[in-house]
This record gives sequence, C-alpha cells and structure tokens, in this order.
Amino acid sequence: TLLEPPAAAPGVREDECLIQANRLADALDLAAKERALLLLATAMERGPLTRSLAKLVEGEALDMEALVGTLTGFAPHALRTAEVVRLDLVGRWTSKEGKVEFGLCWSFERLLDAKTGQHESLIDGLLGRRQSARHALADFPAQQRESDLALALLRGALASGARGINILIHGPPGTGKTELARTLAAALDEPLHAVGEADSDGDEPTRFDRVAALRLALRTLEKRGRALLLFDEMEDLLGNAKVEQDGRTSNRSGSKLFVNRLLEENVVPVIWTSNSIV
Repeated sequence: TLLEPPAAAPGVREDECLIQANRLADALDLAAKERALLLLATAMERGPLTRSLAKLVEGEALDMEALVGTLTGFAPHALRTAEVVRLDLVGRWTSKEGKVEFGLCWSFERLLDAKTGQHESLIDGLLGRRQSARHALADFPAQQRESDLALALLRGALASGARGINILIHGPPGTGKTELARTLAAALDEPLHAVGEADSDGDEPTRFDRVAALRLALRTLEKRGRALLLFDEMEDLLGNAKVEQDGRTSNRSGSKLFVNRLLEENVVPVIWTSNSIV
C-alpha cells in the first residue's frame, strides 16, 4: 500500500505533491487506509507514471475500484464512504459509461496548487486565509450591545469547547459585516479563518466547494482546538439563493436538514455574514 511518499527529489513536482498529501494526512490524523487512498489519488492525478497506469486500466476496461481497493486495503464497496471521500478531498464518481473513476477535489487541489508562501502553514491552507482586523470595537458604536453579547458567547464557547455556536452578522452590502467579524476575533485574541474563498489565482468556488471547505475546516479543528471560522456570504449555503432589490432572498435550495445539522454540530464557533435574513 502507498503509506509513505517517496523521498523528495529537487524540482520534481509529483514528489512535492505526495509530501503535501502525507502532511495533510498527518494534520487530519487519518487512518492508514485513508492515508493510502489520499496518496494514491494524488499520485494518479499528479504523477506521470501512476497517471499512465490509470489510463491503461481505463483503456483496458479493468475495474478501477477493485484496483484502488487492493492497493489501499479498502473493500471496493467501502470506498464510497471513505473519510477522504466524504471530506471531498478525493472524488469518486461514475462516468457516463458506468465506470468508477477517482480524482482530487477542489479542497485539496487548491492546496497543491498554492503559490510558495501563499499560506503561512498547511493548517492555514486547510482552514482558509487568516483574517486581520483593521478596526477596534469602538468603531462600531451602534453594535456595541450586540458585540458585547457575541464576545461573551464566543469566549464561553472557546473556553468550554461547546459545539453548535454560531454568530450571524447581517446587513446590506458594504456595511462592514466582515470587518466586524474580524474585530470580534481580534478582541478575543483568537485566529479567524475565512472558509471557502477562492485562492488569488483560483476560480470562484461553487456552493459545493464552499460547503466542502467548511466541513474540512471543522474536521481539521476537531483535535486542534481554539479558532474561529468565518463563512462570508451565507447565501452560498442556500444554493442558488439571490438577494432581491427589496432585500428578500429568493431561489433558496439545498437541504434544510443538512444546514441544520451543520449549524448544530460545528466543533468551533462559526461567524456567518449575510446580506439578508428574510
């Protein structure tokens, strides 16, 4: 099985990707089979020789799922419920011809493709860009009462490790919602990470991408403790939601149950911003 990456060779991109995949497995404390699946999917997409093997398997109409199961230790039917698949790091899908295929998802590809120095650490890359405050709480006098309540709630949640703590900041575009979120985190002296934003050279993430990034960030923080997450533009969580001129939200889609579970079970506090709550 592919439990360890090969030693890095200078200038060889695929080796760097495997090393990054191994570091990600360490950060998430993945089980051996999960680590093997992540490394194999990385090699199949980023390593020329392994990619050629995958093309050969595809060309010969062989059972890719059986091969992947053999190499990683998974029973083929169990691959669809593997943690790295559920976390949207490794993609498993069925082609039009009915063949099972594997690849890397946006959540992980954006880490592999990040420019040198773009993230301060792998954890920052997993959680999202760390935010910096440019204002003090005194700059938000109209929100002083709500800010004091939010600070007390967040401080207590971080001290006790309470789950399901969410803060919603809403208002029309340009009213400083994100800046207030940054200021609250700075007042607590806690890191705040913006979840699911496109990298500087990346494409705009879809709803699926952003939800996957949030789930991955929460999974990363399960054993790592204190931090705050920022999910800007909560409308993205509601599918094709659109804020109309009168301030109402239309075209909401997606599973209400899924959203409720997400709000009830988050392991660290999440600050959400929205242009509308109606």
